[in-house]
Amino acid sequence: LDVMYHPETYSARYQYYFEKILRNSLIQSDIIFSDTEASKNDLLGLFPHYESKVVALPTGLSEEFIDFVDSSSKKNKRESTMLFVGSLSKKKNIAWLINTVITGIKSGAIPKLKLILVGNAGFGFNDIYNAMKDAKDIVVWKKNLSKKELVETYLESDVVVLPSISE
Repeated sequence: LDVMYHPETYSARYQYYFEKILRNSLIQSDIIFSDTEASKNDLLGLFPHYESKVVALPTGLSEEFIDFVDSSSKKNKRESTMLFVGSLSKKKNIAWLINTVITGIKSGAIPKLKLILVGNAGFGFNDIYNAMKDAKDIVVWKKNLSKKELVETYLESDVVVLPSISE
């Protein structure tokens, strides 16, 4: 629903597409599953007359992901790391994160660290890419990781950060 609440983070074409699909889905569906109560409430804030159709059904981790966590061991590493996992898109506020980390390291407010970004390029990626270039060796971009590699990246990280504008 970020498309509706934060349209500036999406292309006009996608905004149109999303709103059309959403309205058609609401009309045609007997039941609508939301992944969280917050998403359910956001949807009902926009379309309150569909309250009887919307149910929150939280998602969880896959069995495969849990098995990888259980069978992996945390490796020793030399430097602190901060991890973001998700689409590298404007709505995720990644350019701001990169610039904030750079400023924090330069000012001494946070220790020197690696910012690991895991995900594929999304809408507004040019700003993120430019921020990554400015960050030089502070940012590491990983894409197309297997589940096992993703688990290992989580386990090797000190902090997971979620800088999204909303979610």
